[in-house]
Amino acid sequence: MKLKVFYRGQLVGMLADDPTRLDHILFEYDGGWIAGGLELSPFRLPLQPHVQENHNPIFYNLPGLFYDSLPDAWGMSTLERYFMTQGKLPQEIPTLAKLAYIGQRGMGALTYQPAMEIKDDAAIMDALNLAKMDREAHKILVGSGKTILPELAAASSAGGARPKVVMAMRGKEIVHGTVTIPDGFTGWLVKLAALKRGTADTGQYGRLEYAYSLMAEEAGITMPETQLLNVSIHGRKVGLFAAKRFDRIPGIGEKQRRHIQTLAALQHMDFTAPLDVSELLNTTWEITKDIRQVREAFRRVVFNVASCNCDDHAKNFSFLMDEQGRWTLTPAYDLTYSLGQGHRAVHAMRVNGTATPGRADLMAAASECSLGNGAEILDQVHEAVAQWPMHAKKAGVTSERAKEIGRRIWENGLRQVEGRRQKVSKPCWRHSAR
Repeated sequence: MKLKVFYRGQLVGMLADDPTRLDHILFEYDGGWIAGGLELSPFRLPLQPHVQENHNPIFYNLPGLFYDSLPDAWGMSTLERYFMTQGKLPQEIPTLAKLAYIGQRGMGALTYQPAMEIKDDAAIMDALNLAKMDREAHKILVGSGKTILPELAAASSAGGARPKVVMAMRGKEIVHGTVTIPDGFTGWLVKLAALKRGTADTGQYGRLEYAYSLMAEEAGITMPETQLLNVSIHGRKVGLFAAKRFDRIPGIGEKQRRHIQTLAALQHMDFTAPLDVSELLNTTWEITKDIRQVREAFRRVVFNVASCNCDDHAKNFSFLMDEQGRWTLTPAYDLTYSLGQGHRAVHAMRVNGTATPGRADLMAAASECSLGNGAEILDQVHEAVAQWPMHAKKAGVTSERAKEIGRRIWENGLRQVEGRRQKVSKPCWRHSAR
């Protein structure tokens, strides 16, 4: 099987199965693309006029540049469900067939041809259809869904474990599952609750993430525009978290697309393995050459520690490239309350050698990167996270859940510097022994 890779309508190169070795995939840049000099993956896939390959099975034997186009747990489940309707088992789906399934519907700027023909309706629908999609998403999660709604298939390339849908909105008008965002609309990614009828689950996921987005913005972190969509599902009012897409800008056709790479893909990292803070900060400097971007990355690290977001792995930090090849951090995403793998309150990111960092560890990381204003950043984030009750109330988080998270923030937050007076009206946390 062969696939052509395009960036905003321009041919980048060709992916092909290796005819001599099973499950090996080859890539070769197009000569015209090399002549243009635009680096889509500067660390691991340099502009070289010969066949390149990656043997890492974690990346499905793809270079990280293209691995990023494939979905995570949720999207892969919809992808596999689609192929099962075509008579194929998950283990029988070739990697390039998965990219053909993504075709032109992926996140970011890369597209793949020939794309697999999948019905993709773009009819105007009302917000109540979100409830229908939520019910269908639950069926997919538990393995009982027989078909895939086009709207869910269209979001299958979005990363993360939770079900989601892409849409375009203009006021109360909603268009689901579109490849190109219609004129006058803006693109959004909505995370579904996938609630089961009759369970005690109160659907707090969306409200929590919305509260965290408000808190992160208060902490000075660059965020996309966010909102909470209230939908009735199984007779309950559920808040679905929506974030404005930063991989799309107003434009015509392929010109809407913006190129994005996760830290994991850029550096060929296993995102399930521990990540050291130096890998994030050093990569940020190397690719942006902007100390302001390094400070922004550090601010996000501090926020994750302070707010008990232990899901701080290498796919939850990404970089955005403009048309001239200049890189910046993307707006922050997937910021929410998370106790991490096994619910052990252990971070995926190591800071100063520990997965349960305190203030001294964060200051050591700031010093190592010569940030200079590390203490100022810590205090600003501390001040914002201290306002958790206010943000939780605004998002409609239940009082019980808000208090539970508040206690966790208190117990697992930043270690206070001995003798240092904080700028908040009352302590927000105390650091537990580690």
